Amino acid sequence: MAKEEIPETAGKQTDKAPPEAVDMTLAEPSLAETPQTPPDPEPATTPESSAPPILDPAPVASPAPPPASASAPPAKRGGFLPLVLGGVVAGAIGYGLAFVQDQQGGGGTDVAAELAARDATIAELQSRLSNLEGTTADLADGPDIGPLQSEVEAASTAAAEASGSVAGLRDDLTASIDALGEDVSGFEDRLTNLEQRPEADGSLSTEAIDAYEREIAGLREETAQAVDDLTSRVSSVEDGFEELRAEITDGLAAVRAEAAAVETQSEAAATAAEARAALSGIRSGVESGVPYADAMETFVQIGAAEAPEVLAANADGGVPSVATLRAEFPDAAREALATVRSENEGGGMGGFFQRQFNVRSVEPREGDSADAVLSRAEAAVAEGRLQDALAEIETLPDGAKEALSGWTEAATTRVEALAAVDTLTQMLTAN
Repeated sequence: MAKEEIPETAGKQTDKAPPEAVDMTLAEPSLAETPQTPPDPEPATTPESSAPPILDPAPVASPAPPPASASAPPAKRGGFLPLVLGGVVAGAIGYGLAFVQDQQGGGGTDVAAELAARDATIAELQSRLSNLEGTTADLADGPDIGPLQSEVEAASTAAAEASGSVAGLRDDLTASIDALGEDVSGFEDRLTNLEQRPEADGSLSTEAIDAYEREIAGLREETAQAVDDLTSRVSSVEDGFEELRAEITDGLAAVRAEAAAVETQSEAAATAAEARAALSGIRSGVESGVPYADAMETFVQIGAAEAPEVLAANADGGVPSVATLRAEFPDAAREALATVRSENEGGGMGGFFQRQFNVRSVEPREGDSADAVLSRAEAAVAEGRLQDALAEIETLPDGAKEALSGWTEAATTRVEALAAVDTLTQMLTAN
């Protein structure tokens, strides 16, 4: 099997024609335009030792200049310096053209290094030209140097044109290098394909094996890079999941805590509501004087508060009502008054009739006698002011208090029961 022939392009000349060389040779000044001055007795030296030597043309006789005034400075020689400048510029142009031709002819040189060397040379020439221009500036007070300035300007223009040509060449070389890179890339692909082709006997050549190994190594590197990237992404995702999981866990904990608090508050509110309902039943029983055992049992089961003894002890039978206490007070008062009168024998006929008929005052009156005290106590009972009535009874003699002990105990039970209900109500309301 014939091997495919690879065209050789390394030494092949490029189809692109070199840019047309620009004629940048500085025209020599004519003898008519060159100012002539009498030669100096001493020979002149060149300002730049590196410039190539240029022969000074023989001076041509010219009409004698008019006589100078007594105050004018001696004339200076001005024909040598323009020739020196012309030589420098001509050397720069010649070097640039040689460099351009060398760049076009040599395809294997380092383009970047040559461009850098060319730029350095141009910079050096421009520096030398600037020095020469400075030298001409020092001669401003001398004779007319107009022709010299014209030559300097012409040299500057020529140098600028040379720089433009070099810049164009740089662009052309850059484009050529880019095209060459594309060609080399295509040749590498074709070479790889050729290397991987088996031999005529079906075996693989060393070049093919090396090509496959390079390709496998590249695939391994790409696979390893992809695995690393995927691992990094997975780690990043896992970190994000962990952060999200932590946030969710914290959020759930906060929600659970809040729900538990709400549930506790709800249960407490429900318990308080049930306790208040049961307490309302207890209050109703105490105020009306009827049993309140069911309401009391519910209140105890709820456990909102401890039931006072006075309420628990009277739940089955109820506490005495105001109506009952009001109805029983007259008999108890007469008995107490009789006891007091029996202890105080005497008093004449009036006292005798009071004891016999048990006469007592039914309207409240002033005084500290037993009859006056009992009259005020009865009036307080009639108005439902049991505490005031009990306070009046406490001022009676012991015999009278003993006679009223049953009524006093019943009234005290009612007063204490109502006070206990008020205390429980305030407690539940506060919670």
